[in-house]
Amino acid sequence: MSDTADGLLTEQAVRFGVHAADRYDAVRQCGELLVAVGAVTQDYVPAMREREDEISTHIGAGVAIPHSTAAGKKYVRRDALAVLVLAEPVDWGEGEQVSLCVAIAALGDRHLDILAELAEVLMDPDRAEQLHLATTASEVIRLLQPAPKGRERMKAAVFHGPGDVRIEEVPEPTPAAGEVKLRVLACSMCGTDLKIFRSGHFRIAPPRVMGHEIAGEIVEIGAGVEGWALGDRVQVIAAIPDGTCEECTRGHQTVCLNQESMGYQYEGGFAEFMVVPPSVLAVDGMNRIPEGVGADEASVTEPLACVLNGQELAGVGPGDVVAVFGAGPIGCLHVRLARSRGADRIIMIEVNRDRLQLAADLVHPDDTVCAEDGDIIEQVRKLTDGRGVDVVITATAAGAAQEQGLQIAAPRARVSFFGGLPKDKPTITLDSNLVHYRELTIVGANGSSPAHNARALELIASGEVPVKDLISVRLPLERVLDGLDIVAKGEAIKVTIEP
Repeated sequence: MSDTADGLLTEQAVRFGVHAADRYDAVRQCGELLVAVGAVTQDYVPAMREREDEISTHIGAGVAIPHSTAAGKKYVRRDALAVLVLAEPVDWGEGEQVSLCVAIAALGDRHLDILAELAEVLMDPDRAEQLHLATTASEVIRLLQPAPKGRERMKAAVFHGPGDVRIEEVPEPTPAAGEVKLRVLACSMCGTDLKIFRSGHFRIAPPRVMGHEIAGEIVEIGAGVEGWALGDRVQVIAAIPDGTCEECTRGHQTVCLNQESMGYQYEGGFAEFMVVPPSVLAVDGMNRIPEGVGADEASVTEPLACVLNGQELAGVGPGDVVAVFGAGPIGCLHVRLARSRGADRIIMIEVNRDRLQLAADLVHPDDTVCAEDGDIIEQVRKLTDGRGVDVVITATAAGAAQEQGLQIAAPRARVSFFGGLPKDKPTITLDSNLVHYRELTIVGANGSSPAHNARALELIASGEVPVKDLISVRLPLERVLDGLDIVAKGEAIKVTIEP
């Protein structure tokens, strides 16, 4: 609870499905629970009965807050709360029914402060209803937390339209039933964030908090959410499949017909706090971050998941010679994942020498090819003795890379058009005879599924795909615009916002 009542309620002092013969039996059991947790002596229990005789402790909304008479304070050892969720409502007199008891033990006059705080929380109809429906002790403890003073508003990076992103004070979210609230620990940036900043997106109705590569810590849990605890560190998917459409039922969640996304239909992670919607939890889209993995690393899970989807579709495996166009964060992740999947040789291709050198020094491809040194196709052919490569991955939004990728593909090669093209330049010139006579396979790659995210986090945790060194710039939330500028200029491999 707040400073006045912090740490008064423990999980051992919460009981569910309690049967009480009447209100006095309920009060007695509250007292016995306070005794059991060492907050009071046995003499406190009859003092609670005496208080109930003097005046009812029912406060409305099916809630009672039993406590002792003034004389009973001498039996208090420490401040504490105890909660009984009754199996059946109990008549509390004058036709009032109670199904939730929150008992108080307090030293001196602190009971007045605690009573005031509890009344503020319990007289909130929504909060009271969630307490009645709670099924775990951690949920009860969370629901009895008052709204922190001075934290009703938070900072967030809000998209208002193309070229208009503002760092603003916005209302701090409160989780509804089925939702989980996170304190954002890290939210990484990607080229998509830059596209949204520059041009918007038809699925985003401003104002909208941006950011979709999210890692955070659970600070509140909505009613009905199970399997999670306060303090759990988690990674959140970006693309949210509905799990029920025809493509999802066929196992193709990356092309869900009703896909939603964090930072698009839902508020994103460039904020101090955020809420994970029920649609994410429904598809197992929130992953617990393993011990030893930093939140910054976990925020790179989502882009790695996309890379994993692309390489699975392209069939990257042992013995392959792989060419990766693009030396940005996605290109770097492709190099490292291809290595972990057993690729025999990896060639990184880039038009900018400085960017290529920056990336190569980190991920160590076997060969590098720079457009500044001459024709890319001829350089790759020379490196491969004229055969070409088994897998081409275009990790860049450039039509030229797709055209060149087909030219360097060996017979029976797989070509992944991983990076989408700009909406105003979506076409390329494709020599279909190359596809025909070389028996090439061309595949696309669209995001990732919840399962890809889970496996990507495992790859990071195991060390098979290191990512921490790829984060070359870390910025506070207030500098989101600086981060977008760094991404635009290509001055870093990965930019991470740490609110």
